[in-house]
Amino acid sequence: MCVQLISVKIKDMLKYLKQPRIIAAIILIALGIVEFIYLQGNMPRLALFMILGLLIGIALERSRFCFVSAVSNLVLMKDGRLMRGVITGLMIASVGFALMMFLQVPDPDLGTIPVNAHVYPLSWTIVFGGLLFGIGSILAGGCVVGSLSRLGEGSLSVIILTAGLLVGISFYELQGEFWYDNFIVNAKQVWLPAYIGWPLTIVVTLLVLAFMYYVIRIIEASSKAQQAVKPAEKTEKKKFSWKALLGHWPVTAGGVAIGVLSILAYKIVERPIGVSGEYNRWSEVICNAIGISFPDVAAIPGACKITASATEITWGLVMNLAIILGAAIVALLSGDFKIKYPRTFKAGLRVFLGSVIMGYGVGLAGGCNIGAFFSGVISFGLNGWIFGLAVFIGSLLGIKILQITE
Repeated sequence: MCVQLISVKIKDMLKYLKQPRIIAAIILIALGIVEFIYLQGNMPRLALFMILGLLIGIALERSRFCFVSAVSNLVLMKDGRLMRGVITGLMIASVGFALMMFLQVPDPDLGTIPVNAHVYPLSWTIVFGGLLFGIGSILAGGCVVGSLSRLGEGSLSVIILTAGLLVGISFYELQGEFWYDNFIVNAKQVWLPAYIGWPLTIVVTLLVLAFMYYVIRIIEASSKAQQAVKPAEKTEKKKFSWKALLGHWPVTAGGVAIGVLSILAYKIVERPIGVSGEYNRWSEVICNAIGISFPDVAAIPGACKITASATEITWGLVMNLAIILGAAIVALLSGDFKIKYPRTFKAGLRVFLGSVIMGYGVGLAGGCNIGAFFSGVISFGLNGWIFGLAVFIGSLLGIKILQITE
């Protein structure tokens, strides 16, 4: 009896392993292992970025965590679960960053800003960039970091989004000298601990985030549509199981994961999470290849931009590819991988135009919603809050534009 049971289990396992999606997942896992071994042997620091990217990709794909959906769901359906996930992640990461940054700069009055903190000079470019990013991300149907996990799920529209993003960033870079000379060159980095001290910075940050969480709860409670959401909320109370890891996670888990991974990133590799910098690099590489040169502009502190040649393997390239890889592996294993593409020319054109607008916003603000907003806030830069507010307003405008044009 026992032998028969084992035989049946082996047959079921072999049948499972013969599925094309499982074979594809195994191949990707093997490639990932080979890449990790290579990086660990030759560039150990980049191997850490690979692990970080894999974990981010898995968390984003399993939780369906998306900054763009967080805004649109809250505004259109009064469903604030994703936005609450964002806030939860910010609260967790803020506490962790405060502890690590305090060890670096215990006396903020000295005027020193912690290493690699995303504290961008405070200028109108942050507002303009946030508005454009918000509008563009809604029209494109996704943001920068979210598009990486969606590509791993099989969304080919991300290819159009990436092309538009590179075009938008290139347009900005060609005009970068104008924006730098007129808005950024004399702008100051506003790092909150340097102005109000550590205790007040932590208290104010957490109180503002808690107030936002409370307001979202009020919005949800006032909506009759929330009745349809309540059953999904119960999934957040399910007990942990290894099998559940391949199922869809509660949306809050995405925020918690991003918060924890942000802390680990800053602790291990001394860099907050950011993904748009690699797009800046490739926009310059591509333009140089076709004979277009960007103006020589001084490096801007707090920006996510990465400058390197096309042949260099950068931390941004490794992490972005790892996000795609991590998302693809779990999507294949769970059966959620599916090739998707814009059904009409109009839909594809909207994705492209939206991503061009979004790319220009990335250039203006020095990052996207993960680098300029999330990492900006937890770095305690005032720029993060301003960019986040501008993105929210821009997203509202983007929703209105969609409603008018559809």
